[in-house]
Amino acid sequence: MKWRTYLYEHSLHLIIMVFIIFTIEIFLMIANVRLFLHLYLGISLMGGYLICLYLDYKKQERYFHLLFKHLEQLDQKYLLPEVLEKGTDQLQRLYKDVLYTMESSMIAKVNRYQNISKEYKEYIELWIHEVKTPIATSKMIIENNPSPVTRNINEELHKVENYVEQALFYARSSDVEKDFTIKEMNLKNAVNNVIKRNKIDFINRNIKIELKHLDQVVYSDPKWVEFIMHQIIGNAIKYADKPEATVSIDTVMYANQIRLMIKDNGCGILPQDLNRVFEKGFTGSNQRDNKKATGLGLYLSKKLCLRIGLDLQIESIKDKYTMLTIIFPVGNMTKM
Repeated sequence: MKWRTYLYEHSLHLIIMVFIIFTIEIFLMIANVRLFLHLYLGISLMGGYLICLYLDYKKQERYFHLLFKHLEQLDQKYLLPEVLEKGTDQLQRLYKDVLYTMESSMIAKVNRYQNISKEYKEYIELWIHEVKTPIATSKMIIENNPSPVTRNINEELHKVENYVEQALFYARSSDVEKDFTIKEMNLKNAVNNVIKRNKIDFINRNIKIELKHLDQVVYSDPKWVEFIMHQIIGNAIKYADKPEATVSIDTVMYANQIRLMIKDNGCGILPQDLNRVFEKGFTGSNQRDNKKATGLGLYLSKKLCLRIGLDLQIESIKDKYTMLTIIFPVGNMTKM
């Protein structure tokens, strides 16, 4: 707030004050009062009024300076009324009351939508657990009735199962902390578990697997890590479409991190798309468009990595390879 702006906003008051002083001066002239008294009275009235305006300006300036200072320091801006002083005059107190009323209304609405979102999420999780039963039953029926037709049906069921699992982890991704347990885990075991889940796809598509230096111990949640690996390996299988398709998995250990690298020699990613692969719903602009991708796998993998303290990086050259790297931090706690 600037003094010039403040005066401009109070220009009507100044005009009224000047008119009052002018009227008094005319009355004093008619009453033959000395000129000295005219000037003294006029200057005193105008000067006193300007001083009162300036004091009020400084008071309002201090109040709003403090208001914006609190606002900058708050992560949750809507909590401003909770830390804002009550004020020294009625206008400032009314201003705080208005902000407090707005905050209360906003919090009530947010709570309402949070409850709706929570109920919907609980329903989704319940539905996912329920739908797993008919999927498992269908797989058992297929195993007992092998044929080319049931084999094709089994492949489609495998896709459905993956989408269902993806939906479950997506629903839980907003509050990972409630379902996240840090444990000692061996990367070799985790990789083998994910490969077993995808063995049918590896066999049917004749994809070679290369495993190196996987006997490494890290600290994380095996369930979440295996889900992330499953998304990455699933992508590698989908896009490893060369005659001698290969998926290689390797680790490299540094002083403060262990890197798990999953690499395929498939179609690769265009350079202009590389920075966007972790965006929600992004499917690329090359031959990957023909794979019916949802654009959720890598987005969800990146999101979950960040939520559980890992990192996920990608590098790729079109028509040569794509490599996803999961980075596990190593510190004093992991060396105990």
